[in-house]
Amino acid sequence: MGLAKLLTVGTSQADAVAELERLDEQYQELLRSLASADWERRSTIGDGDWSLRDLVGHVMSWEELALAAIADAISGRKPPPPSGDIDQINQDMVERQRQLSLEALRSGATATHARLIQTISELPPETWTRPMALGDDPPEELGEVVGGVLGAEDHPFGHLLAHLDDLRALNLASGLD
Repeated sequence: MGLAKLLTVGTSQADAVAELERLDEQYQELLRSLASADWERRSTIGDGDWSLRDLVGHVMSWEELALAAIADAISGRKPPPPSGDIDQINQDMVERQRQLSLEALRSGATATHARLIQTISELPPETWTRPMALGDDPPEELGEVVGGVLGAEDHPFGHLLAHLDDLRALNLASGLD
């Protein structure tokens, strides 16, 4: 069992929401500072081919996956196992989100995050702790699954941590700090 897994076990809904909101506040502040940046220009995020727009689509996609896992748990469905490696999954997500206009992407990302926070907050505690299995993995509590979907290395619910430095670097490179 990895450290992220150990940290996720028993994370309350309130703690999950608090962490998601804490990181989102930093994320939104950086996005506001980049309002005048070229959101469409690729190769500006990290060391890859992503634009700022791609990063926002990526974050929204993972929040959509977390919402889908919650919906599956509520309905008693077993979610399908992920297909492909993580890089391919991320690329497919980014390509799908590139189909949206920038305005639709930005409003969709805001609405998706709000829906995620509301959904987690309003879940009955017995749903949050309900076991569910992903693929052939042993069952985990829904909170563990969501913490993993929205997690980063050694930090459940910390997906945004993996991207805040990219946004800070873009901010500095753009001279918008």
